[in-house]
Amino acid sequence: FDGVQSGERMLAFHISRFLHVSLVEMGGVKLLAYQNEGLSPEDALHGNDQITVVLPAPVLRGLHYSMTFHYAGNVIGDAGHGVLYVGARGIWYPQRGFRVANYDLTFRIPRKLSLAATGERLSEGEAGDWRISHWKSQGPIRVAGFNIGVYSESSAKGASGITLTVYANHGLEPALDANRNSGLPGASTPPVPSVRRHEPQPPPPPPTPSPTSAEVASQMARDLSPVVDYFSKTFGPLPINNLRVSPIPGKFGQGWPGLIYLSTLSYLLPYDPSAQSSDRLDVYFRSLLPVHEIAHQWWGHVVI
Repeated sequence: FDGVQSGERMLAFHISRFLHVSLVEMGGVKLLAYQNEGLSPEDALHGNDQITVVLPAPVLRGLHYSMTFHYAGNVIGDAGHGVLYVGARGIWYPQRGFRVANYDLTFRIPRKLSLAATGERLSEGEAGDWRISHWKSQGPIRVAGFNIGVYSESSAKGASGITLTVYANHGLEPALDANRNSGLPGASTPPVPSVRRHEPQPPPPPPTPSPTSAEVASQMARDLSPVVDYFSKTFGPLPINNLRVSPIPGKFGQGWPGLIYLSTLSYLLPYDPSAQSSDRLDVYFRSLLPVHEIAHQWWGHVVI
C-alpha cells in the first residue's frame, strides 16, 4: 500500500469471517493484528471481519509499504450436484475498500476443476492432482475475483477484439434441477387442447433433449459477443483482451473487472426446452441481466 498521509500507526482491513488470519508480516517482522476477537461464534456468521494491524512505525506519506497476510478458511460454496461457487466474492482476501491496485494471483486448485479470474491468464499447468494457474491484471483495478467449478467453456471474438469466454456448469444445482419438469417460479402450464372422444389422439412428440453444457456455453458466447461489440463502439474500447462469464447460484449477477458472475437461471431459461417460465423471467434473466452485467465493464470499472 502507499502512504496517503503521514502519522498512521494502525490500518484496518476487511476479510470474510470464514477466513482466519494467523500472521501479518512487514519486512519479515511479525506485526500485532487483531481480528474481531470479541465476537461470539454466532456473531461471526454474519457480515465481514475487520483486521486491525499495528505498524512498527508511523506511515510516511508517499512511501510504498508491503505487508504479507497468512490466512486460511473456506469461502467456496457447494450448491449440490457438483456446482461450486465463490461466496465471499469481494472479501476472499484482505482489502481496504475498493482501492485501485495491480493484482498478481496464483491459484492452486484440484485438477478436475476449472477456474475463471480477473486479469489475463499468464500460465496454467498441472502438478500431480493439482492445477496451478497464474493470472495478472492488465492494469490497476478496484477488485479482483475468481470463480471455480466443473465447467464447459466456449469463446467468441467480435469486432471489438475482445474474446468473450462463457463457462457453464456440467450439472445444475438441485433447486433448478427439480424445476426442469415442474416449471420454474412464475411458470404457467400450457392448456391441454380438447379433443373429441371418437378422434384418435396423436402420439406425443418425442421429448426434446436438453442442451449440453458445452452447447449452452457456445450459444451464450455467440449471443453476448455482439453486446460487447456494441458497448465498445458506443462507449469506447476496454483496457482488457478477455471478458469471462461464469455461473453463480441465485437470482442475481455481479460484474468484476473482466469477470462476470451470472445467475444460472440465465443459462437455463433461454436454452432448456424442458424449463417453462414466464415472459417476465425470460426477459429479465435472458435479455436484461447479462447485458446489465456486461455494461458494468464500462460503467463501474473503466469509470474509476
